Amino acid sequence: MATKSNRAACAAQPVPLISEAARSGRRRGSASTITLALALVAALTTTGVVLVTHTGNSTAVQWVGAHLITIAPRNLGAVTVGMTLAQASAAAGEPIVEVGDGFGYPNAYSESGLAIQGVPVDCVRASVAPAMPAVQTPQGFQVGGTVTALKRLYGSRLRFMPAPASGYSPQPGYVVSFPNGNLAFIVSKGTVTAIVGGMKATPSTC
Repeated sequence: MATKSNRAACAAQPVPLISEAARSGRRRGSASTITLALALVAALTTTGVVLVTHTGNSTAVQWVGAHLITIAPRNLGAVTVGMTLAQASAAAGEPIVEVGDGFGYPNAYSESGLAIQGVPVDCVRASVAPAMPAVQTPQGFQVGGTVTALKRLYGSRLRFMPAPASGYSPQPGYVVSFPNGNLAFIVSKGTVTAIVGGMKATPSTC
């Protein structure tokens, strides 16, 4: 049986809640966990898995490997109006190369359907193309949708713009204005074949 003096001595001794070995193991575990996490992020990036962040109503994703990208008045995925070519390439996750039609495409591959115009970027564009991922506006309208669906979604906010008599690429279509810019919808035979985002974007111009 413990005496009063023994009990007092025990009470005076600090009781370690975690042993030194456990503390050391936890520290080693934390370092290992951090190392593993960093390696995982690097692997995801190099293999083209999409890294996602959120900016306002639009999901900002890299273009490379993406299955769904949002186009808004100021961005196409993570590529934003005002970026330099280097910044846009980094945001897209692959080099954007300007070609002779006035647009810059990922790796100069126009069949991706994803493009920028201007340096710094004046506007972003998503067009129907063989290798294009799904692209939609923050309100849910997808490139390749019908004009009927476009009118049903945006209603009286849509402004029709006929093709101008001249210009580099005169196109008829519609525009919806937002506080931070425009979304322009290029149409052909009842289908929206492209969506353009930019401060003053129209179906024919940025």
